[in-house]
Amino acid sequence: VLDLVLGSGGRFGLGYTMICNRSQSNFNVCLAERNKLEKTLFQTEPWTVVPHDRAGIDALKNRLNKLLVDLTRENFRDVAADIDQAVGSCHERLQAMGPERSSNAEQRGYLLGIATSFQYLTSHALDAYYGRDAVFASHDELRLATVIKELQEDFSTTMRLKGHTREFWRSKNGGLVGANRVVNQTEPSDDSDLENSPRQESRLLLTVDSERRSELRRTLSNLKKPMDIPRDNIDTWIRREYNRSKGFEIGTINPSLLPALYHEQIRYWRYHTMEHIDRVIEATHSFIFSLLRHVCPDVAIRDRLWARLLGPLLLSYDKAIAHAKLLLEIEELGNMRTLNHYFAVTLKKLRHSRMQKRLENSPSWRTQDDKKEALLRLSDVLNVHISNEDQAVEDLHDILQSYYKLARKQFVDAVSKGVVDYYLLTVSDGPLRVCSPQLIGMLSDKELDEIAEENAESAAERAHIVRRLKSLEAGQEAFKT
Repeated sequence: VLDLVLGSGGRFGLGYTMICNRSQSNFNVCLAERNKLEKTLFQTEPWTVVPHDRAGIDALKNRLNKLLVDLTRENFRDVAADIDQAVGSCHERLQAMGPERSSNAEQRGYLLGIATSFQYLTSHALDAYYGRDAVFASHDELRLATVIKELQEDFSTTMRLKGHTREFWRSKNGGLVGANRVVNQTEPSDDSDLENSPRQESRLLLTVDSERRSELRRTLSNLKKPMDIPRDNIDTWIRREYNRSKGFEIGTINPSLLPALYHEQIRYWRYHTMEHIDRVIEATHSFIFSLLRHVCPDVAIRDRLWARLLGPLLLSYDKAIAHAKLLLEIEELGNMRTLNHYFAVTLKKLRHSRMQKRLENSPSWRTQDDKKEALLRLSDVLNVHISNEDQAVEDLHDILQSYYKLARKQFVDAVSKGVVDYYLLTVSDGPLRVCSPQLIGMLSDKELDEIAEENAESAAERAHIVRRLKSLEAGQEAFKT
């Protein structure tokens, strides 16, 4: 018997367990007494050599229980996997539904979680920290910093190439070339190499769906592209306006002429500026809705929350548009003023180029030293002159070009910083700050019920999922034990 229990003579893989049955003399004893007698038996020779896990009724119960569990796990492994999958599915459905929202406190907490997530991702989008969340990898419209930067660069290029009504004379090899072309579709006049670089199209192609666009139809300017393209070049135009503005002045230019020329030259600024602001507002609006769709997957709650946010959003867009119009009115109606020395530097360059071009046609000879400089007769220099009208036209052109170039750059920067960056991106009451914890904190109990209350159908579905989840988790525990 000991050989069988200890495994030296058995032929079965599971082995044996010894128990002590009741004898005739103790057949009527209780179970506790019977267990006590069994324990005493295995403490006497020769049964002391039997291992504790193979001796007694309790050891047999443990071995049979373990054997049953092993057999169950082996034969019902697929069942356990199905239960695990069902538990995961229930958790996903509950997560998609959000926390329970039967009270105002629960409703406010749920909306605060949405607003906090919204602001968290917005800060990453503005700082271009796209690696902080996986949502930026699959949604280009959420890469807000990149989108706005490309729109700003497009605006700057458009204003440089198409902002002026007539193209200025361009400097070339120290002289000036008359601009016979009227429409501004070529390279800028005497700008830096950086500005002469070819325009790059936006890499992020964004589309605004019709529903979002319809929400903005009363906000966007939607100006029509100007079609009255002038047919004369800038020299002919300035000369005509000069002759039309002559008064009783002697040897001077009518002081009202230059502002009139400038206002005509910037006539296209309003269209290009408002078109740019419209595009930035559309990109911002699309970003806000797409991000809200990500942080609030519940369609019903998202639609109600969006309806609550839409009014403040449109008001914030109106502020940006109003500031853009103010900047335009300053240029269109204000006086030509600048304290920037760049104006004088540019004007000096233009006049120097004109004089150099005229003197190049005079007879000259070169010195014999290393510099090989050209020498001119004083009489030839004094004889280089043009008529008073030509001189006035050239002065008007050079002053207009010098001021326009400076004003355009300052205006583009003012729109970029004052309208786009401040009013649309960073101001505390701007569109990107509308969906905020502060707004949720100010909602009344009635507004919370209207936005986040769980309807009867949703509550019933949640209760069903919770009951099913408890049953499945009980099954998981059964498999573990």
